[in-house]
Order: sequence, then C-alpha cells, then structure tokens
Amino acid sequence: MLMPVAAISAAQMRAADTVPVRAPEPSTTTSVTAVERQVADVAGVNRWFSDLGYRLDGVRDGGDQVPRIVLANLPEDMATIDSPESRKLFFITALLPIVLQANEEILQQRSFLQALRDAPVETWTADDHARIEWLAGVYLTDPADVAELLRRVDTIPPSLALAQAAEESGWGTSRFVKEGNAVFGQWTFNDQIGLVPTDRAEGKFHLVRAYGGLFESVEAYMRNLNTHEAYTAFRNRRSYMRERMGDLEAPLLAATLLHYSERRADYVKTIRGIITANGLAALDAAQLQDMNLLGSY
Repeated sequence: MLMPVAAISAAQMRAADTVPVRAPEPSTTTSVTAVERQVADVAGVNRWFSDLGYRLDGVRDGGDQVPRIVLANLPEDMATIDSPESRKLFFITALLPIVLQANEEILQQRSFLQALRDAPVETWTADDHARIEWLAGVYLTDPADVAELLRRVDTIPPSLALAQAAEESGWGTSRFVKEGNAVFGQWTFNDQIGLVPTDRAEGKFHLVRAYGGLFESVEAYMRNLNTHEAYTAFRNRRSYMRERMGDLEAPLLAATLLHYSERRADYVKTIRGIITANGLAALDAAQLQDMNLLGSY
C-alpha cells in the first residue's frame, strides 16, 4: 500500500504543489536534454534498450555508461511480465537513466552554489543573485544562507531512489503509476492534480499526486527529500557523509527516512532489503553517456 510522504498540513502541500521545478535560470549551464519516448508495451521498450546497447549487467560491471533516455511513462503491460526477476530488471533499467539525469541537474545547481560560496559576495553578479533567489524558492530556504542551500541542493543515491520507487509503486505495477506516473506515492490535497486512493479512510482528504511524466515524478521526489522538514535528519546525515566520508551510503541514509511511511522502522528495513537483494548499491557509481552521443539516438 502506498504510504504518505510525511505528516504535512494541507496548506503546506498546496504550497509545495506550486513550487516550480524548472524555471529560467540566469547564467545557468547548458540544461540536460534527453531523448524521451512515449511507450505502449514492454516488448517495444526492450527493443529500444537493445538497439541502444543498454544492458544493466554492463552498467553494474562498470564497463557501460547509461544512455540519456527518458521514458515518458511505464508500459501498461508491466504486470504481464511473468517473472518477478524480469519485472524488477525492466523497472530498474527504465528508471535508472531518469534518476541519473535528475541528479545531474542537481549537481549543476550545486556546482554553481559551491563556486559562489568560495567567492567574495561583492564579486557576485546580478545574475548570480537572481539565480540564488530562484534556487532558494525551489528549495524553500533563505537565499542568504548558502550553507543551508548546499545541504539541500544535493543528490539522492540512485540505489535509494530506485528502492523507494520499487516499494512505493509495486515495481511499476500500481494503479497510481498507470494513471499518474506516481512512482513514489507522494500526497497532495489539490484535487486538480491528485488521484483518490481506493482505500482512503473515511474522513481523510489526501490524494496521490499525479505527474505528467516519470521525470517530473522523480524530480518531485528528490525535491521532497531536499526540502521537507521531515527529512532534516536525512539532509544532515548526507552533509556529514559529504564532509567526512566523501561517498554517500544509501543504507545509512535510509535509516533517517522513518517519516516517509507510517510503517516507520519496518519501512526502513524494507528499503534496505530491496537495496541489498537487488544489488542496487553497484548502480550508485553508474555514469551517464557523454552529451555528444545524444545525436546517435
């Protein structure tokens, strides 16, 4: 069953629904582009992956890079994949490029902030100030506090994102994925952009937030972890790892996500189990193909 993202007021949720994900940014680097495809069936997507030479085994081994592709949606016939292992493999293969590209956009923003942090304020341009203001609006914090922005503007380990997506979407088979690309089961109180849960208790008014595509769903999930007060511990632990360890360890970060689900500790245990059982940690080192290769698609 999909669980709430966190205990959050209706007013907060409505505000979060209106936060722009991508708006014009002064002096931004070249935005990430991707080949996007609307899909109908699993067989068609598998042919596409094969034509691109995209094999998850090759990525796990560190020899292959991940193509810059985006599925607009998961195939409606996901549930017809008889083998659970085959369904899992397909789901991970389809979502990994999207997660990596969403993280890459965040890294571009983070690099900009790191450069400003190390430069005297008097050298900042008007465009720099404008972009800081925009980022502060997206990440719901004070534009004057660059240190806090850097705690928020950071990536999510692919293994953690994939494990949560798998758990929240039933490996891509849930009704919310089919009807609204809702991979992470995030809630809203805006009936213009939400789907009513069939098992919603009497007196409850939440809906599951629907998205125009999978990329938008992944971006919203990352923004949720990077902004909501329920995940302050997540961001603090991630910042500590950056400073003391260098690399991010998904199982340790997962321990801070007690508020992501009403199941609390059991949810954390499940996410860690998915990471381990499916060898997702190996994908944290996955690399996207060079932007110059996009034309070959």
